[in-house]
Amino acid sequence: MVSDTELADAMSHWVQYVTEQLSNKISDTSIVGQGGQGWQYDQDGRIVFRFRNAYFKRWMIENLLFENDAWNALEKISRDHARMAMHCDTPVGTPYHGVYQSTARDLCCGLLPKPVIAEHGILPEGAEVVTARITALIDEFNSDHIFMKTIWPVRGMRVSQPIDLDDEQSFRPLTAAEKLSALNFKMIEAHEGQTFIDPSFTDWFGLVLTERFQKHFGHIDVPKDFMEQHVRRETCLELFLSVAPAVGDFVAFHAGGYSHAPRFSSLGLLSRGETGYGVGHAGGSFLVTELSPILTLEQATRFANVWKLVSHADPKNNKSANALRNAIRRLFYAETRTSSEDRLVDLIVAAESIYTMDSQAELSFRLSLNAALWHDGSNLERRAVFREIKDAYGLRSKIVHGSIVDSDKVALAASKVRGILKAGIAKAIDNHFLREFPPKWEDLVLPELEH
Repeated sequence: MVSDTELADAMSHWVQYVTEQLSNKISDTSIVGQGGQGWQYDQDGRIVFRFRNAYFKRWMIENLLFENDAWNALEKISRDHARMAMHCDTPVGTPYHGVYQSTARDLCCGLLPKPVIAEHGILPEGAEVVTARITALIDEFNSDHIFMKTIWPVRGMRVSQPIDLDDEQSFRPLTAAEKLSALNFKMIEAHEGQTFIDPSFTDWFGLVLTERFQKHFGHIDVPKDFMEQHVRRETCLELFLSVAPAVGDFVAFHAGGYSHAPRFSSLGLLSRGETGYGVGHAGGSFLVTELSPILTLEQATRFANVWKLVSHADPKNNKSANALRNAIRRLFYAETRTSSEDRLVDLIVAAESIYTMDSQAELSFRLSLNAALWHDGSNLERRAVFREIKDAYGLRSKIVHGSIVDSDKVALAASKVRGILKAGIAKAIDNHFLREFPPKWEDLVLPELEH
């Protein structure tokens, strides 16, 4: 059987031969097609808009590609390389993302250098790019799994070091290629008419989900948990965003608003490119000039710990954990609301989750009392917390029952409750990890007498 080294050598020999032939013909611009305008890197590494996407018209260079000794040798080797032969003319994919069927010609054409439109004409990509593609393709042949990477561009926070949330998810800077994808899918937008992006404004970050699926060959039945897997992917973004307000005084956003989460993804070379969907000007895509605060090392560590809590990684089936998850999620909802009435309702729901999880009797009084008891401060400050929560709960009751309320009063109440609640949730998280939450509220009301 043919070894990986022999296959790589045959691929390199064929690509080198084709590249030499294309270099002689590249002045004939009829063999090069140009797509719509898009963002590309220029020779100085800057992101510019003036270049057009280009490609070689395969139907015009079929003879050049495949009627030569280098291709004949590569085609024979591809049949004798066990893993590559499995992928030729066979549907390959996963139960969750369909299948791709490619011939040896299709697979190898993906290795060819792409035409780059430069100031002095059209040039093929460099040899180092081709070498990397060959290595990656052979690695994909040999793998028993397909790795799918899904990325959501996020603003509102940055980190000096990536946050590894778990085995699948991380928050990290976007790579050079990912930045172009985010721009060309319109998840990150430049100002109208802008054709050059200053490198100092390309410090962009994203939530990255990397999933591993067993590789399947041939017909694949749709699994029963297909929709569950799809919903899980979308839910992970919301869980991630919900952590930010619980960690610091900032909110993280994704491009495109709350209900639709634009993303781009790739299954690797075998899938032949990326898929994604953009936002459009009506969405919430963010401008390239906006820079976000950088999390401190302490905040980044805390973010990873709170992530384990909200993502059900640790602990499971725990009443305290479930209450905190709901409070954290509702605090995030409140931060995204445009209506002060909606914001106040979410804040009170969050407060109920941590202050009254054990009893719903005399709800307004217990909620106000426990919030005051939990607050770190003087007795005078705790009395103020009691009154503010009680007044806010009264406004919340009027809102949910359709009564007319003063918007200014609601906005002020929401602002006060937000500060109390953020401090309360932070304290509850700390105590939860120490297995000291919820407290015995009656002991806070009636502390043990000293003997």
